[in-house]
Amino acid sequence: MSVPVRVLLLPGLWNSGPEHWQSRWERTDPSCVRVVQQDWVTPARADWVATLEAAVAASGPDVVLVAHSTACALVAFWAAATSRTVRGALLVAPSDTEASSYPAGPTGWQPMPLAALPFPSIVVASSDDEFATLDRARAFAEAWGSRFVHIGAAGHINAASGLGPWSRGMELLAELLNEQSAGEGDGCVSEYRTVVMWSRDGAAFTDNRYSRSHRWLFDGGVEVPASSSPKVVPLPLSVAAAVDPEEAFVVSLSSCHMLAFLFIAAKRGFLVDSYRDEAVGVLAMDSSGKLAMTRVTLRPEAHFTGDKGPTADEVVAMHHESHEQCFIASSVKTDVRCEPVGPRHTP
Repeated sequence: MSVPVRVLLLPGLWNSGPEHWQSRWERTDPSCVRVVQQDWVTPARADWVATLEAAVAASGPDVVLVAHSTACALVAFWAAATSRTVRGALLVAPSDTEASSYPAGPTGWQPMPLAALPFPSIVVASSDDEFATLDRARAFAEAWGSRFVHIGAAGHINAASGLGPWSRGMELLAELLNEQSAGEGDGCVSEYRTVVMWSRDGAAFTDNRYSRSHRWLFDGGVEVPASSSPKVVPLPLSVAAAVDPEEAFVVSLSSCHMLAFLFIAAKRGFLVDSYRDEAVGVLAMDSSGKLAMTRVTLRPEAHFTGDKGPTADEVVAMHHESHEQCFIASSVKTDVRCEPVGPRHTP
């Protein structure tokens, strides 16, 4: 996959070997150019920053940075010192230069730079990276103003991770480049991405007796255990304690409705103290003879406090408006009903 800008590849300590995804990108994509440092083992931060400054100056503003490991800190140090700008930065497996696991020898890399980056960026992290905990990687992303992508257990996201050319990384790079043009042409306002991960774990598979247990990963770092519903695939092939897609469908409608309701109530001057919805979804045959979630019934109960409380009619009207504003409800053909309980009001 070729990208329409100059991509500066920034390896970390010891450079990126021939099987590293950065090296694979360099070999197959002419837009990818490695920034070569003089000292890969015990670098002085100032030297690496100067080399990156020269590389960006030679490439012009239509450039994106793809950094790995220590080079993620390099990008943050450089951004704080330069007057130049870039299109964005993909920051993969940032090493924590303050951690005890960080190699001895490099100088000037502590403390970690935590100033916000003046360009779009994505931080990609692994849950079992020996050079940075997931919490630290997430903290770096928050400080830099970066989108955070957790890809599960992938080590230091290097050659040893067995990623090959790492197509997911190239997808993230494309997303980064498209970030500034979102909404052009196709009416797109924003995009929402998740990662679903499943492994056979030695099961025969073709006998259909494999585990349906899998994981949902979200950009904020949350990982949700998921499974088919035991009502669809019997135990033990399903996992009763995990979330199934049917439940997720119901809760997404309920959550979207609640968020719209809270917004509307606040606008009207009502103080909502708590909110609970015991939503129920019905799986049945639809008019075409296919199994579908044909009906979802929301049963929200809002508890209001303060001097001003809504009447029952006002609550019904707010829920009707919430349904109209809920873009999840607007996206499905399911019959979404709302049967509010209450209201409860405590002065």
